Amino acid sequence: LWLLSMAIRGTNKEKGWKAILFRIENLFKALVHFALAAYAASMLSSDGASSSGSSSGSMQKTWTGKLMQSTGGRCLLGLIGAIVVIVAIMQLKKAWTAKFMEVMGIEGLRGRKRKFI
Repeated sequence: LWLLSMAIRGTNKEKGWKAILFRIENLFKALVHFALAAYAASMLSSDGASSSGSSSGSMQKTWTGKLMQSTGGRCLLGLIGAIVVIVAIMQLKKAWTAKFMEVMGIEGLRGRKRKFI
């Protein structure tokens, strides 16, 4: 929800095209997060056997198995894994350096508001 609110209201720091790109980036991130949350919820809700008698776990094994057998499938799965690791490292760096505080404008807050956050 935070990313969606940033896409709607933007930030005071960026002006012009940077502000528009910032909003588009946050909207895209919000949509990806919502899609992942919806997918995770559907995976949890279909934990039992489906109408065809196969569970969601076996469907995943079939999908990855088919991908592994195709030409370049292993490279594609390796690339997806590398992207996930790189994004995780970037997020960790962002959290470690408290860069998110600049984006949110927290450093401008004083007193009670800053203490609350």
